[in-house]
Amino acid sequence: MGRLEIIEYINWLLTHSTEEERTVLEMKFGLNGKRPMTFKEIAKTLGKNSYQVPERTVKRAVKRLRKVRRRNGDL
Repeated sequence: MGRLEIIEYINWLLTHSTEEERTVLEMKFGLNGKRPMTFKEIAKTLGKNSYQVPERTVKRAVKRLRKVRRRNGDL
């Protein structure tokens, strides 16, 4: 998979994510001008009690992307 394909998938994922998923993905991976953050930093920023909440959010979004890629025959 080339760089442009990865960018397209990331953009698709961000546009098809919930607001919380999009925020967490942007924070985790340093997208849209944000600096990359740890799950603990994200949880604190979002006022969450557990650092696992943002981690589950990322996993849920990535799972959705994988499902779409499988359906499209990309995996």
